[in-house]
Amino acid sequence: IEPAAAGLAAERRTDEDLVELEQALEEMKNARGGSAHDSAGADLRFHQALLGATHNELFAQMSIFVEPALLIRDELVHGHEVTDPVPSHGRVVEAIIAQDADAAADAARALLDDSVADVEKVLTEEHDA
Repeated sequence: IEPAAAGLAAERRTDEDLVELEQALEEMKNARGGSAHDSAGADLRFHQALLGATHNELFAQMSIFVEPALLIRDELVHGHEVTDPVPSHGRVVEAIIAQDADAAADAARALLDDSVADVEKVLTEEHDA
């Protein structure tokens, strides 16, 4: 969902959407090293802003599916050494600012790949412990 949403957001975003995305990214930066709750909240705000920037009702409603997945993922990886999510989220924002739909979709795919790799790493560490 999110690669397609990122591409659409790059085509349809408004200045207000960019402000929301940049504020959400800043909140993610500030949440680094904080509680799992703070990290998850900042991450959720980013993804809600991304979906909202599509100006597509179906994508905007997808946050009801994204929220539980993000909360579970963020709780699982919190306290483990995983990839810093800010740079990958930042690349999505940069592509959306540039109105480059292909780059935005690619950046969102890379973000998801990092997230999956982090979860797999944590699960492997917990299994081996």
